[in-house]
Amino acid sequence: MIEIPLPSFPKVATAVAVTLTLAAVTAFGTAPLREVELPPIETIVESVAIASAIRSLQGAPEEIQAFMRSERILRGETLATLLDRLGATDSEFQKFVAANPQARKMMQLQAGRTVTAEIDDAGRVLSMQYRFGGLDGAAAQPAGRVSIRRIDGRLEAREEPIALERQVAMGAAEVRTSLFAAIDAAGIPEAVATQIADILDGEIDFNRDLRRGDTLRVVY
Repeated sequence: MIEIPLPSFPKVATAVAVTLTLAAVTAFGTAPLREVELPPIETIVESVAIASAIRSLQGAPEEIQAFMRSERILRGETLATLLDRLGATDSEFQKFVAANPQARKMMQLQAGRTVTAEIDDAGRVLSMQYRFGGLDGAAAQPAGRVSIRRIDGRLEAREEPIALERQVAMGAAEVRTSLFAAIDAAGIPEAVATQIADILDGEIDFNRDLRRGDTLRVVY
């Protein structure tokens, strides 16, 4: 019986397989990386309102500047001319005064009286107060005060009576052009000026007897 040795193929195959595997690993590990092109850099410049952005992030409302103003009502004054002198450009306020029964008393402007208002930097009326009626107990319309305020963006009017307290006052008026101009310049109420004219009527000729430098003193 003759024995012929067979070649050990499995071992060779195993060795080749290992060699090929290592070569593949080696080739994979040493293969150079492909260079990827990056997109071009683009610079974007955008203006940002820093203060407004901070207020928006914080949830804080924008600051509103308001100014208190007082004006003395002139003869023939209208609400439109008064608002113009106060520095207000508020058409909404004028419409509200014309439509609201209580606020409508703001249109009964009497010369010599004072109106106090709060106006913001946008020309809106935030509040306004005006005294109407007569201070005399026998006046046809009793004295009162009308107040208009802007609350949460809406205008509201309120009317309240004025408690009268009698006081004695004295005024002196120096005539420069006319008696009534002197009384007005001295700050004497118009109602008192009317009574003075009634008292002196027939006693003094206001056009001929009065001269520049004459002084009128009145207690009222």
